[in-house]
Amino acid sequence: MAEAKELAGLSANSVDESLNLVRESLTNSSSKAGEIVAINAGAAIYTSGIVDDFGAAISRAQEVIESGEASKKLTNLANLTNSLD
Repeated sequence: MAEAKELAGLSANSVDESLNLVRESLTNSSSKAGEIVAINAGAAIYTSGIVDDFGAAISRAQEVIESGEASKKLTNLANLTNSLD
């Protein structure tokens, strides 16, 4: 049951809950969802060669999340998608 507790708050039962979880992951790097996003983004930053230390890459991803830039990118993507209708 320890795994169930660790994953609590990472599931969504509706479109609205899913969107809220995505928004949380892109605005709060210390939330469970935000931690997952920061680790994955950190892996991309590290493997792209932007930084040469995985820990530094995760820190950079957390900075981008906390600065609001990650959330802005989601908004820009949504705006672009909506303009294509």
